Amino acid sequence: EGTATSTASEQGNKKTTTVYERIDSGTLGSEVYLVVETANLRGKKVDIEIFDQEKLLAEDDETAIKVIRDDQETDWINAVKIDDTGKAIVKVKLRKKSDEDYKKQRETLKDDKQAMLFLKVTCQGDDKKHKKVFLKPIEEDQYIHPIAFGEHFKLICGDPYTFYITRESEVWRGDNESSMTLGKFRFGNMEGYIIEPYGPETTERGKDKRVPVGAYNITWHNQGSYPKNVYTKNGRHGKNQKLNLDDFQELNYGVIKLYNDNLPTDRAILMHAGSHGGWTKGCILVNKEIDKTKRKLFKINDSVKTLYEVIERIEEIGIKNIKIIIEDEIN
Repeated sequence: EGTATSTASEQGNKKTTTVYERIDSGTLGSEVYLVVETANLRGKKVDIEIFDQEKLLAEDDETAIKVIRDDQETDWINAVKIDDTGKAIVKVKLRKKSDEDYKKQRETLKDDKQAMLFLKVTCQGDDKKHKKVFLKPIEEDQYIHPIAFGEHFKLICGDPYTFYITRESEVWRGDNESSMTLGKFRFGNMEGYIIEPYGPETTERGKDKRVPVGAYNITWHNQGSYPKNVYTKNGRHGKNQKLNLDDFQELNYGVIKLYNDNLPTDRAILMHAGSHGGWTKGCILVNKEIDKTKRKLFKINDSVKTLYEVIERIEEIGIKNIKIIIEDEIN
């Protein structure tokens, strides 16, 4: 979703380019552009429906909400053509048409209530009969990326295919091994905290430092210290009585490994569970809660549970479709 701006061009040749800027918030009743990004589907048409997971703007989470398109109220935004850039773009107003119904919608969002909206995108195939519903990417050669957004249309669902990490501070504890970098993560509607090694960032091996900011691909890792059974009762961490771990199921594929052109997979920079900086060794720890007053900022059981939730979501979407974006806001 976004707003559109136009820019004119050079030296008298008035070429206009429309740029769609992603927005993190909006208001009930505002006009927004729904932008569906695709690959290898140019010329086809998509149908779009918007659903509310919190069931505030519709009877249930299986009933599409009503919006205004071309001055007509609809719950089915049909026949939006995919252009030459691979995008299907349509402008809608986020409200029902009648003022009485609009007033009722506003009432449902009182007292800081939040709707959590997501898109269902249907693409019709060449045979005119075959249809596929895209709630996530499918097929390696065909890709469609519905955008999710939420109330007062604050972006609480977020981008379901990107795991965002924002670094916020550093904690020095007298030596590099026990020191750490703290931050937050956002993955769809899941939010939490991360612990990484202390800075500065580097791509060098054996330094126990955080990796550079930027975009990373991910793959599975199940070797060495992190086999699939690492958190089970008979696994390396599960057998450690000091950790007092619950008996977690064996992982289907392993933990998460980051890589890009500057960070090869054999570096084994992982995302896994842990409780403080001593667990990182170049890697990233995740948890939904943090207690900065304690030496162990994360409770290990909670960290493993958070990791399993992240992994489950990645398995649902497909690991090849996920990116990790690391940003730095450390003062």
